Amino acid sequence: MNKASFRFQLQQVDLALLALFQERARLCSKVGSVAEAVAMEDLLRRADGSVPAEVIRDVFEKLNQGSVS
Repeated sequence: MNKASFRFQLQQVDLALLALFQERARLCSKVGSVAEAVAMEDLLRRADGSVPAEVIRDVFEKLNQGSVS
């Protein structure tokens, strides 16, 4: 694969992530409490280690902040 192919794949992943982030925000608003919507320790146990735990926590913290309405 060449760099252009990898860039295209990254763009597709980014678009999928955006859609998932938006769906997550909609679900959090229905649950009414972000704390109920995420079980961080379970997520971290499922992670394969390719992304540091601290980064995962930071991402979800930001998502949670953005989902509170």
